[in-house]
Amino acid sequence: MLIFKFVVPITLTLLVSFAMVKCQRFNFEKSPTILGADDEPSHSIQIELTLFNRCSRGLVLMDGKKVTAAPSNPRYSKLVLTSVGMDSTLTIHSNGTFLCFNKSGRLVNKKRRSKRKSLCEFREALRENYSTFQSVFNSNWYIGFNPSGRAIRGRKTRTRRWRPFMFQKRLPPPVHKNPGPFQDVPEVVWAKYLRGRTSS
Repeated sequence: MLIFKFVVPITLTLLVSFAMVKCQRFNFEKSPTILGADDEPSHSIQIELTLFNRCSRGLVLMDGKKVTAAPSNPRYSKLVLTSVGMDSTLTIHSNGTFLCFNKSGRLVNKKRRSKRKSLCEFREALRENYSTFQSVFNSNWYIGFNPSGRAIRGRKTRTRRWRPFMFQKRLPPPVHKNPGPFQDVPEVVWAKYLRGRTSS
């Protein structure tokens, strides 16, 4: 009986330990699902939005190789922010192209992520309720734009003045499947027109 009392607990302990080892082995050896050229794991979180720059008061546009945020430009890019790993690291891409820094700190638009993936990865942080995006490749570089909407080089980042590097996340406007001829008429103009119709 004494032997039985000792054997049962030892056996249970070994079984539990074996199960934990199998679980750990499964987690570490699980291969991620490949998503195109991104090589993002299957548990990544993706959010589609636009980015409004606080300094230029324009929306980020990834057009060709250029990246701008001009205040007078009505065009913008629907950006997809994809998480990388379990921290605040992410990638930013639009229509199959990635927002990256090159080695000299210039903000560029690339069809494929750089061999040094950290050039195309950023850490998001909140500052005064605005988002900032710090380069993983160089912690002194931030995505930023001057008042005219031109991208600021990483080596010219001055964190004492945060406005050029602060962004507001905005949802893309809804797409009208069957846009009417007066879709872009402002509501104020419509209201004035309707008041004139009712008074006549």
